[in-house]
Amino acid sequence: MSLKRNLMSGGARLHVRGAGSSSPDNTTDVRSLLQGIQQAFSEFRQQNDQRLQQLEQRGTSDVVTEEHVQRIDGEIRRLSDALTEISTRSGRPGRPGGSSGQDPVQVEYRTAWDRWARRGEREHELRDIERRANTTQTGEDGGYLVPDTVDRNILDILGDQSDVRSLFTAMTVGADSYKRLVGLHGTSAGWVGETDARPPTNGPQFTEVEATFGEMYANPQISQRLLDDSAVDLEAYIGNELALAFAENEAQAYLFGDGVKKPKGLFSQPTAADGDKTRTFGTYQLLTSATAGSLGTNAAASDKLLDMIYATKSTLRQGATWLMNSTTVSAVRKLKDGQGNYLWQPSSQIGEPATLLGYGVNDMEIMPDIAASAIPIAFGNFKRAYMIVDRIGIRTLRDPYTNKPFVGFYATKRTGGISLDSRAVKFLQIAAS
Repeated sequence: MSLKRNLMSGGARLHVRGAGSSSPDNTTDVRSLLQGIQQAFSEFRQQNDQRLQQLEQRGTSDVVTEEHVQRIDGEIRRLSDALTEISTRSGRPGRPGGSSGQDPVQVEYRTAWDRWARRGEREHELRDIERRANTTQTGEDGGYLVPDTVDRNILDILGDQSDVRSLFTAMTVGADSYKRLVGLHGTSAGWVGETDARPPTNGPQFTEVEATFGEMYANPQISQRLLDDSAVDLEAYIGNELALAFAENEAQAYLFGDGVKKPKGLFSQPTAADGDKTRTFGTYQLLTSATAGSLGTNAAASDKLLDMIYATKSTLRQGATWLMNSTTVSAVRKLKDGQGNYLWQPSSQIGEPATLLGYGVNDMEIMPDIAASAIPIAFGNFKRAYMIVDRIGIRTLRDPYTNKPFVGFYATKRTGGISLDSRAVKFLQIAAS
């Protein structure tokens, strides 16, 4: 059965092994997904061309044609998501294993922490070991650092759950403040003759940027019976619970946080329409769509997207990508250039995203939809523009009293963000009128 007939009839779709498959080789799955995406996009082009022809001829498109376009678009999205998941899992760092090769003090600390987490035993022993194991991380604040393996597991899981972490650069610091010097260039030179004087020229200029921090908390509840079960990998379980609780909060903050009790996000930075040569450092360039409330027609939309690309310095376009949600991806998937070529192209191999005008597309649902005054699209080198700054260590307090028969693990994590190079990313705002 052809894909066209399959989609029109609402029949079975291409199936691949799930993310939890025990097969160590995903080659067959990847090949099937890539072939499915290419086949679906070929059918999408035919159906969308038919829709556009109907619009030109009679000012409206057939309902059946519109439905077919939407079905195929949804199938491309499903297959692309599956391909992205396989790519993410294949590149995921391995979880820390057993205690082989580990610092004996760390092993001792993990064992004591496990006893404390299960039964609340030997708090003084845990504190003594913690001082020895993490002398630069521990403060006398009444909390306990989770074992190093749990801390790393949480960051690994956060990397899986939060696409925002893969978008930006991230580093870990040992204090609640972080400042960084950023070079503004400014060094000048001149031409002279053989015997001319050489007056001083302007030297390099620098400015200081500072991270804004906030504190997240989670309070997962675990039954005492589960804690008593020695077969449970308690470190992995608690690490997973804490990571899932933190992931959604931090993703929202890194992109849209207002800087009040949380990081100031990338999209909360100052913006202006001026180009890089005249815009104040720390202010991001904001371009506006040519049509109120939408991206506009093929020509107007493609011109504006090209403007975003070429408003970015060539050196910063290396490693640049697009950022938008799946609804916006569906809109740009229908756009063509002046020669009738589609601007969006499907991925051709594992590890490579779909492209828009030759640059990869990051599909993040947290981004706003296309609407008047919204900023649904950004383009640039996000790793050069913004950095996540994690405060080292996650602290936990064990609470067996408040919600019997559950034991609460109140955890806090300090994290921040810092805007680095405001020339590296461009925003597209939808015109309001």
